Amino acid sequence: MQSKFTLLAVISLILLMTAATANAQIATGTIQGKVTDSTGANIAGATVTATSPALQLPQQTTTTDSSGDYVLRDLPAPGVYRISFEAPSFQTTVREDLNLPVGFTARLDVGMKIGQVTASIVVTGASPVVDTENSTRAVNIPLEDLQELPRGAGMQELYPMAQGITVAGKPDVGDSNIGSRSAASTYGAPLGPSIRLEGIDLEDGDHGNNTGMYLSGYDLAEVQFKTTGQSADIGNPGFDMESVVKSGSNTFHGTVLGDYETSGLQSNNVTPALSAQGIKVTNPLVRYYTYAADIGGRIIRDKLWFYGGLSHQYSNTGAISFVAGPDAAGCWTCGDAPPGYQINQLPQYNAKINYQPSRTVGINFVYSLAHKNENAFAGSATVPLPSSEIQYQTVYVVKGEVQWTVSPRALLEVIGGKAYSISPYTAQPGTDKLGQPSSQEVSNGLYTGPQYQPISRPSTRYIVRSNLAYTIGEHTFKFGTDIVPSESRQTQVLHDQAHGDYLLLFNKGLPYEVSIYNYPVTSANSYNAEALYAMDTWKIRRITLTYGVRWDRYHNYYAPQSKPAGQLSAAGNFPGQSIALFNDVVPRVGVAWDVFGLGKTVVKGGFAMFGDTMQSAYAGNFNPNGITTNTYKWSAATGGTCVDTGFKNVSYLQPNTSCDITPTYLASVTPGSSTYNSSLFISATGGLNQLVNPNIKQPKIYNYTARVEQQLIPNVAVNVGYVRYDVYYISPYSGTAGNTIFPNRPFTAYSVAVPLVDPGTGNVVNVYTYPASFQGAAFTQTQYVSSPSNRPNHYTTFEVGITKRYSRKWNASASFWTTKNDAWITAVPSNPNLVPFSQDETRHWQALGSVTYHARWGFMLSGTYRGISGTQGQRTVNFTSPLLLQGTVTQNMEALGAEQGPQISIVNAELGKVFKLGKERSLEFDYQSFNLFNTSASTTTSYLTGSTFGRVTGIVSPQVGRISARFQF
Repeated sequence: MQSKFTLLAVISLILLMTAATANAQIATGTIQGKVTDSTGANIAGATVTATSPALQLPQQTTTTDSSGDYVLRDLPAPGVYRISFEAPSFQTTVREDLNLPVGFTARLDVGMKIGQVTASIVVTGASPVVDTENSTRAVNIPLEDLQELPRGAGMQELYPMAQGITVAGKPDVGDSNIGSRSAASTYGAPLGPSIRLEGIDLEDGDHGNNTGMYLSGYDLAEVQFKTTGQSADIGNPGFDMESVVKSGSNTFHGTVLGDYETSGLQSNNVTPALSAQGIKVTNPLVRYYTYAADIGGRIIRDKLWFYGGLSHQYSNTGAISFVAGPDAAGCWTCGDAPPGYQINQLPQYNAKINYQPSRTVGINFVYSLAHKNENAFAGSATVPLPSSEIQYQTVYVVKGEVQWTVSPRALLEVIGGKAYSISPYTAQPGTDKLGQPSSQEVSNGLYTGPQYQPISRPSTRYIVRSNLAYTIGEHTFKFGTDIVPSESRQTQVLHDQAHGDYLLLFNKGLPYEVSIYNYPVTSANSYNAEALYAMDTWKIRRITLTYGVRWDRYHNYYAPQSKPAGQLSAAGNFPGQSIALFNDVVPRVGVAWDVFGLGKTVVKGGFAMFGDTMQSAYAGNFNPNGITTNTYKWSAATGGTCVDTGFKNVSYLQPNTSCDITPTYLASVTPGSSTYNSSLFISATGGLNQLVNPNIKQPKIYNYTARVEQQLIPNVAVNVGYVRYDVYYISPYSGTAGNTIFPNRPFTAYSVAVPLVDPGTGNVVNVYTYPASFQGAAFTQTQYVSSPSNRPNHYTTFEVGITKRYSRKWNASASFWTTKNDAWITAVPSNPNLVPFSQDETRHWQALGSVTYHARWGFMLSGTYRGISGTQGQRTVNFTSPLLLQGTVTQNMEALGAEQGPQISIVNAELGKVFKLGKERSLEFDYQSFNLFNTSASTTTSYLTGSTFGRVTGIVSPQVGRISARFQF
């Protein structure tokens, strides 16, 4: 392993010594165009100079070539630029207030008039709104939108602001989702995204398609989303998010702000239909507040800048059917059970240094530290407050960046950094004790007793990236490396529980099954990724062709480790193992055609291929030092108030009794041992039972795009597009839950049909089990498999969007897209019960809109809209019978989409007033209304046949008002 890292490091160093990168800096943009005279003839040798407060140097200069073309590359972005054009015998032409977003290539053509050089023509025009060079679909969220649009402050709440990105779960209403994470899809496809803060990856390690960290957006200057058509410098197939922290400048500037919500500003959106289900409130708010402050400026003019910021969010809210305990009669699910409340606190600190030691070298340093403290993590309608846990997460991100302008044609960049998080979880005080075991009622999913163990999940990811290129003629050749030279580690540390390392399962109040855990566990799982890529951007008159190839290497493994003995588990030493090693070479190509050469009508298209990763948590599925769960049937009662489970001193606590469970447990519970009745054995999960599949294939993703972007009028552009994703060789770590088989118990082993009554229709259904000859621990080993090539997933999207850049006191954007799924719920079923209704052929849509208007006398109006098609589901049944040797069988009884929730529409609005306190200072007061029309659309509903069928388990949070104040200087 070390030799391979060394080889990659040497290759990277050689590349860095031979060339440099164009368009490499994390937060940059490009201005290019043509300079002509009044007859349309090209002007060669004209001097083009860019100045901006965003430039650390006083100015950046280039000259036009023989064709009158010029390019100003790698300009710091976001920024507002002044561009001047000078040539002998021509009047100087100046273009002011050109807004340059991150990653944008702005075309600015200029016609110069004959006259004295000392005479100037100053033009203030519309900023370009169509990118004529990049074929990648990019959506930028500028600082104005980050500050002025009513939205949640978390980084996750930026996702649904981008066209093409859909976030699972209920929409945020005034930070109602604070401290939570949800998976995000790209044009409907559940693909792994790249989520970065200043070039440092933040995505989680379990392919959950979200960030593993809880960060806010108060210190961000701009965010860019690349949603499709990725070039060879991007590895992951999902959306690419780059967040740029604010910077200092030659002038001192800063912000102090505060937000406040209280129960008096919240409405109640419980309808009569919801009230009939026993729902009294949805997300009752006790209090929410935020305070934040930042400052930036210079230490040395034009050379050394600084920026620093802090923020603190606090929220105290309830949740639908989340309770603090049972009612007086001992009922946890009755309407008069006392409500529970979840408290979240998110403090965060950021710092940034920009250093320009010379005209050709720039150095940037970023540091971010964040915490999360939650009193009721994982609390829900089925996990009451005493069964939840306390979470305290610490996160820090550090990044260093060096940029070296080797020559006017060459730029070199190296980025190094680290993202680290640790999340200790502990049980609620006083709940982990003798006589109070962990329990679950399988008929409604309700947990009682402590469900979560003392656990810590430290995760470390190191990043080293180098980018290099050389521009010659009409070509920009670009090379790069992405290297993770050390482990991306996820460690779980679980301790013995005082009440016992097991979970008691009841069915309608009667003892049913018991699950035994192998605590304590200290499990470490690792993941390394390396990449090399080469690409060329070739300008052929009005066509820009971007093509390249990328080599990726992904290695997932766990190192040698050991485990101490626990209450119900033995000690063990485990050698390390390589789990999966993928090497792939994938091509990328994109084209942008400036149809008329005016930078107003551009046709774009592209093809991109990706080899998906498995992320660091994947090895935990196979690690024998991971969490292992053995589940057994309940045996006959032995009398008294305790019920014997079939294990020595592992007993059921009967309802309404005070049976104390003694801490004398088995030294080990091993399948095949004589310490239990083997006929009670049902299943086993964990690394000891998960077999490595040496023939598993790396998932391959093919992305096809076609798009037209058209400037309608100055500052306004519309885009119409087609996006398609094809995902081949689907496996459990690439967004599909199925495709897990039992090698020793094949599909054909489920030959025994058990006729059972469907309680939803009264019809008899054959549920399949296996004969007794396939029962026991020898048949519980599972294996991940890839879907066959004739069972891929397809996601097809059509979209339209319109954007108006800020001018004449207002800006706005709107978009709509609809996706058709042709995907598998289970592409490779392990038994006949998974075959019915195993495909997803649904269609869903999403619409976004935002507007900001600066009226007279300092008033400001803004608003956002988000519409989502209703959540789709299917009716299921939990079949139970002594004849089902595999235990409870959950089976789909209709196609996905047969059940669908209502359309979700969220409107947020803001009214503000700005008071000018001099030239550079202002004080702003705002009132924001989230969920303005107080919709109560359900976001999740139980479709499990039985007493809970149709019960709403998630509702859009009710309308809430927020009072805000912001001082800027």
